[in-house]
Amino acid sequence: MGRMLDDLDTRVDHTDSKLRRTTKQLNEFIRKNESEQSSPNRRMDAEGVATRSNWCIGILIVVLIILLLLVILT
Repeated sequence: MGRMLDDLDTRVDHTDSKLRRTTKQLNEFIRKNESEQSSPNRRMDAEGVATRSNWCIGILIVVLIILLLLVILT
């Protein structure tokens, strides 16, 4: 029983380490993108960025619906 708990503890520590590293990378990515959007060299306004991301989300939703229908029908 103690060996199983030690193994679980090791796996939890490993997963926690990966999660912290990934969170740090995501925070850096977000910070980098925020600084790029506020850059004066960018010619796209906030509405243009929102419109582009809305289109992207819409296209992904359509693709997911098509894939879901294919899975259900086959």
